Amino acid sequence: MSDGLIKQQDYVELSWDEFVEKFDLVPSPDGEDMWDTHKYWDELKERAKENRVWTYTEVDNGTVICEGLHFVNRLGYYVTVRPYDPTVAYDVDYQEDEQEEMENE
Repeated sequence: MSDGLIKQQDYVELSWDEFVEKFDLVPSPDGEDMWDTHKYWDELKERAKENRVWTYTEVDNGTVICEGLHFVNRLGYYVTVRPYDPTVAYDVDYQEDEQEEMENE
């Protein structure tokens, strides 16, 4: 019997490099890291059942990559070799690494 309380998820922030190292990207059939939001929809739905789909989404202060197959403000999807833990909320900061690369040029 449930006590009526909702268990708070663990929260993990990752840089893009940490994300790629931890989960390992699967290229789309087109050879791109990001999967097209419409072209491979059926395959994305299947992989989402295995906790291997991540959504690149626009938020108020930029963009973020989070676990799961989301629709609102989505820009694209990533598929990974290793599944994410569904009891954890992930926040992958893609912009942090882009900014560092621009500063180092």
